[in-house]
Amino acid sequence: IKNDKIRFYDKIPELASLKGLSSTRSIKGFRSDPDAVYVCCSYEPYIYKVSGDASSIKVDETWTLTDGGGGNPISLDRDPAGNIWIVTRNNLMVRTPAGAYVNVMKNEDGNDFNDIKCDSHGNAWVATNLNGLVKISEFSPGVSGKPHFTITKMPDVPGGSVSKIDVDNVSKRVWCVSNYDDFFMVDMSTGEVSDRSEKLNSIINGGIQNFVVDNDGNVWFTTNNNVCEYNTETDG
Repeated sequence: IKNDKIRFYDKIPELASLKGLSSTRSIKGFRSDPDAVYVCCSYEPYIYKVSGDASSIKVDETWTLTDGGGGNPISLDRDPAGNIWIVTRNNLMVRTPAGAYVNVMKNEDGNDFNDIKCDSHGNAWVATNLNGLVKISEFSPGVSGKPHFTITKMPDVPGGSVSKIDVDNVSKRVWCVSNYDDFFMVDMSTGEVSDRSEKLNSIINGGIQNFVVDNDGNVWFTTNNNVCEYNTETDG
Protein backbone atom coordinates (compact mmCIF):
# COMPACT_ATOMS: atom_id res chain seq x y z
CA ILE A 1 0.00 0.00 0.00
CA LYS A 2 1.34 3.41 -0.96
CA ASN A 3 -0.38 6.70 -0.15
CA ASP A 4 -3.33 4.68 1.21
CA LYS A 5 -3.88 3.06 -2.18
CA ILE A 6 -3.56 -0.55 -3.23
CA ARG A 7 -0.73 -1.20 -5.66
CA PHE A 8 -1.18 -4.20 -7.96
CA TYR A 9 1.83 -6.34 -8.71
CA ASP A 10 1.83 -5.50 -12.43
CA LYS A 11 2.21 -1.81 -11.58
CA ILE A 12 5.31 -2.46 -9.45
CA PRO A 13 8.41 -2.62 -11.70
CA GLU A 14 10.20 -5.14 -9.49
CA LEU A 15 7.28 -7.60 -9.72
CA ALA A 16 5.67 -6.90 -13.09
CA SER A 17 7.89 -9.25 -15.09
CA LEU A 18 7.58 -12.24 -12.74
CA LYS A 19 5.73 -15.31 -14.01
CA GLY A 20 2.63 -16.56 -12.24
CA LEU A 21 1.70 -13.60 -10.03
CA SER A 22 -1.64 -13.05 -11.74
CA SER A 23 -2.95 -15.88 -9.53
CA THR A 24 -1.40 -16.76 -6.16
CA ARG A 25 -2.29 -19.82 -4.08
CA SER A 26 -0.95 -18.63 -0.73
CA ILE A 27 1.26 -16.01 0.92
CA LYS A 28 3.26 -16.74 4.06
CA GLY A 29 5.39 -14.71 6.44
CA PHE A 30 7.48 -15.79 9.44
CA ARG A 31 8.40 -14.01 12.68
CA SER A 32 11.99 -15.17 12.20
CA ASP A 33 12.11 -13.23 8.92
CA PRO A 34 9.73 -10.33 9.54
CA ASP A 35 10.57 -8.22 6.49
CA ALA A 36 9.82 -10.91 3.89
CA VAL A 37 6.82 -12.79 2.51
CA TYR A 38 6.82 -15.98 0.46
CA VAL A 39 4.41 -16.01 -2.48
CA CYS A 40 3.19 -19.31 -3.97
CA CYS A 41 2.00 -19.10 -7.58
CA SER A 42 -1.17 -21.01 -8.47
CA TYR A 43 -0.30 -22.06 -12.02
CA GLU A 44 3.49 -21.84 -12.19
CA PRO A 45 6.15 -23.85 -10.27
CA TYR A 46 7.57 -20.79 -8.51
CA ILE A 47 7.84 -19.40 -4.99
CA TYR A 48 9.02 -15.80 -4.68
CA LYS A 49 10.58 -14.37 -1.54
CA VAL A 50 9.68 -10.69 -1.57
CA SER A 51 10.77 -8.03 0.92
CA GLY A 52 10.63 -4.29 1.44
CA ASP A 53 7.94 -1.71 2.11
CA ALA A 54 5.59 0.49 0.11
CA SER A 55 8.40 2.64 -1.21
CA SER A 56 10.91 -0.12 -1.97
CA ILE A 57 10.08 -3.69 -2.97
CA LYS A 58 12.54 -6.33 -4.12
CA VAL A 59 12.58 -10.00 -4.98
CA ASP A 60 15.22 -11.62 -2.79
CA GLU A 61 14.91 -15.18 -4.11
CA THR A 62 13.08 -17.21 -6.75
CA TRP A 63 12.56 -20.89 -6.03
CA THR A 64 11.82 -23.11 -9.03
CA LEU A 65 10.09 -26.26 -7.85
CA THR A 66 11.15 -28.27 -10.88
CA ASP A 67 14.45 -28.38 -8.98
CA GLY A 68 12.69 -30.06 -6.07
CA GLY A 69 10.43 -32.62 -7.71
CA GLY A 70 7.99 -30.54 -9.69
CA GLY A 71 4.53 -29.13 -9.27
CA ASN A 72 2.91 -25.80 -8.47
CA PRO A 73 3.11 -24.76 -4.80
CA ILE A 74 -0.01 -25.03 -2.67
CA SER A 75 1.30 -24.18 0.80
CA LEU A 76 4.51 -23.87 2.79
CA ASP A 77 5.73 -23.48 6.38
CA ARG A 78 9.01 -23.21 8.28
CA ASP A 79 10.10 -25.57 11.06
CA PRO A 80 12.20 -24.55 14.10
CA ALA A 81 15.40 -25.68 12.31
CA GLY A 82 14.79 -23.25 9.43
CA ASN A 83 13.72 -25.86 6.88
CA ILE A 84 10.90 -24.78 4.55
CA TRP A 85 8.27 -27.48 4.00
CA ILE A 86 6.46 -27.19 0.67
CA VAL A 87 3.45 -29.09 -0.66
CA THR A 88 2.37 -29.28 -4.27
CA ARG A 89 -0.57 -31.45 -5.29
CA ASN A 90 1.72 -34.42 -5.92
CA ASN A 91 4.84 -33.78 -3.84
CA LEU A 92 5.92 -32.96 -0.31
CA MET A 93 9.44 -31.58 -0.19
CA VAL A 94 11.75 -29.72 2.16
CA ARG A 95 14.05 -26.87 1.19
CA THR A 96 16.94 -26.78 3.65
CA PRO A 97 18.62 -23.55 4.83
CA ALA A 98 21.46 -24.41 2.43
CA GLY A 99 19.01 -24.37 -0.50
CA ALA A 100 18.94 -28.12 -1.15
CA TYR A 101 15.66 -29.91 -1.88
CA VAL A 102 14.73 -33.13 -0.08
CA ASN A 103 11.77 -35.18 -1.33
CA VAL A 104 9.74 -36.60 1.55
CA MET A 105 6.48 -37.98 0.10
CA LYS A 106 4.74 -38.37 -3.24
CA ASN A 107 1.06 -38.49 -4.10
CA GLU A 108 -0.10 -42.08 -4.45
CA ASP A 109 -3.45 -43.05 -5.99
CA GLY A 110 -4.98 -39.59 -5.87
CA ASN A 111 -3.95 -38.81 -2.30
CA ASP A 112 -3.42 -35.10 -3.04
CA PHE A 113 -1.58 -32.89 -0.56
CA ASN A 114 -3.71 -29.90 0.49
CA ASP A 115 -1.89 -28.05 3.27
CA ILE A 116 1.06 -28.21 5.67
CA LYS A 117 1.86 -26.69 9.07
CA CYS A 118 4.91 -27.10 11.31
CA ASP A 119 4.62 -27.03 15.09
CA SER A 120 7.16 -25.74 17.57
CA HIS A 121 8.09 -29.28 18.60
CA GLY A 122 9.72 -30.22 15.29
CA ASN A 123 6.77 -32.01 13.67
CA ALA A 124 5.23 -31.28 10.28
CA TRP A 125 1.49 -31.90 9.83
CA VAL A 126 0.17 -32.65 6.35
CA ALA A 127 -3.44 -32.43 5.14
CA THR A 128 -4.23 -35.08 2.51
CA ASN A 129 -7.22 -36.07 0.39
CA LEU A 130 -7.40 -39.77 1.24
CA ASN A 131 -5.22 -40.37 4.31
CA GLY A 132 -6.58 -37.55 6.45
CA LEU A 133 -3.93 -36.02 8.70
CA VAL A 134 -0.31 -37.24 8.55
CA LYS A 135 2.48 -36.36 11.00
CA ILE A 136 6.14 -36.28 9.97
CA SER A 137 8.62 -36.22 12.84
CA GLU A 138 12.35 -36.57 13.52
CA PHE A 139 13.27 -34.99 10.18
CA SER A 140 16.93 -34.69 9.23
CA PRO A 141 18.22 -34.02 5.70
CA GLY A 142 20.89 -36.64 6.32
CA VAL A 143 23.93 -37.17 4.14
CA SER A 144 24.47 -38.47 0.60
CA GLY A 145 20.84 -37.79 -0.31
CA LYS A 146 19.45 -40.09 2.39
CA PRO A 147 17.15 -38.07 4.67
CA HIS A 148 15.72 -39.42 7.92
CA PHE A 149 12.13 -38.94 9.07
CA THR A 150 9.20 -40.83 10.56
CA ILE A 151 5.72 -40.79 8.98
CA THR A 152 2.68 -41.43 11.17
CA LYS A 153 -0.88 -41.56 9.84
CA MET A 154 -3.19 -40.15 12.49
CA PRO A 155 -6.50 -41.85 13.37
CA ASP A 156 -9.38 -41.66 10.90
CA VAL A 157 -10.98 -38.23 10.79
CA PRO A 158 -14.52 -37.03 9.96
CA GLY A 159 -15.08 -37.07 6.22
CA GLY A 160 -11.82 -38.98 5.64
CA SER A 161 -10.08 -35.99 4.08
CA VAL A 162 -8.38 -32.84 5.38
CA SER A 163 -8.28 -29.65 3.32
CA LYS A 164 -6.84 -27.06 5.73
CA ILE A 165 -5.01 -27.18 9.06
CA ASP A 166 -3.45 -24.95 11.69
CA VAL A 167 -1.62 -25.72 14.93
CA ASP A 168 -2.01 -24.51 18.50
CA ASN A 169 1.45 -24.99 19.98
CA VAL A 170 0.43 -24.01 23.52
CA SER A 171 -2.41 -26.52 23.86
CA LYS A 172 -0.71 -29.00 21.52
CA ARG A 173 -3.66 -29.28 19.16
CA VAL A 174 -4.04 -29.51 15.40
CA TRP A 175 -7.25 -27.96 14.10
CA CYS A 176 -8.57 -29.32 10.82
CA VAL A 177 -11.27 -28.71 8.23
CA SER A 178 -12.29 -31.44 5.78
CA ASN A 179 -13.26 -31.07 2.14
CA TYR A 180 -16.85 -31.26 3.37
CA ASP A 181 -16.51 -28.54 6.06
CA ASP A 182 -16.20 -31.02 8.94
CA PHE A 183 -14.31 -29.26 11.75
CA PHE A 184 -12.28 -31.24 14.26
CA MET A 185 -9.30 -31.17 16.58
CA VAL A 186 -6.47 -33.71 16.90
CA ASP A 187 -4.51 -33.91 20.14
CA MET A 188 -0.79 -33.84 19.23
CA SER A 189 0.19 -36.06 22.17
CA THR A 190 -2.49 -38.75 22.11
CA GLY A 191 -3.82 -38.58 18.54
CA GLU A 192 -7.37 -38.38 19.90
CA VAL A 193 -9.82 -36.80 17.46
CA SER A 194 -12.58 -34.49 18.71
CA ASP A 195 -15.33 -33.55 16.23
CA ARG A 196 -16.57 -29.97 16.68
CA SER A 197 -18.62 -29.78 13.48
CA GLU A 198 -22.07 -29.58 15.09
CA LYS A 199 -21.07 -26.70 17.35
CA LEU A 200 -19.32 -24.83 14.57
CA ASN A 201 -22.29 -25.14 12.23
CA SER A 202 -24.39 -23.30 14.79
CA ILE A 203 -21.92 -20.38 14.74
CA ILE A 204 -20.81 -19.87 11.16
CA ASN A 205 -22.91 -18.96 8.15
CA GLY A 206 -21.63 -20.38 4.87
CA GLY A 207 -18.89 -22.71 3.68
CA ILE A 208 -15.44 -22.39 5.24
CA GLN A 209 -12.90 -20.64 3.01
CA ASN A 210 -9.97 -20.47 5.44
CA PHE A 211 -9.13 -20.33 9.13
CA VAL A 212 -6.30 -19.47 11.51
CA VAL A 213 -5.54 -20.10 15.19
CA ASP A 214 -4.59 -16.97 17.16
CA ASN A 215 -2.13 -16.68 20.06
CA ASP A 216 -4.89 -17.40 22.59
CA GLY A 217 -5.87 -20.64 20.87
CA ASN A 218 -9.09 -19.30 19.37
CA VAL A 219 -9.96 -20.17 15.77
CA TRP A 220 -10.95 -17.46 13.28
CA PHE A 221 -12.88 -18.45 10.16
CA THR A 222 -13.66 -16.80 6.88
CA THR A 223 -16.75 -18.17 5.17
CA ASN A 224 -18.74 -17.35 2.06
CA ASN A 225 -20.66 -14.77 4.08
CA ASN A 226 -18.76 -13.58 7.15
CA VAL A 227 -15.81 -13.72 9.54
CA CYS A 228 -16.33 -15.43 12.89
CA GLU A 229 -14.38 -16.50 15.98
CA TYR A 230 -14.65 -19.87 17.71
CA ASN A 231 -13.60 -19.86 21.37
CA THR A 232 -11.95 -23.22 21.96
CA GLU A 233 -12.18 -22.97 25.76
CA THR A 234 -15.91 -22.25 25.97
CA ASP A 235 -16.71 -24.27 22.83
CA GLY A 236 -18.62 -21.39 21.33
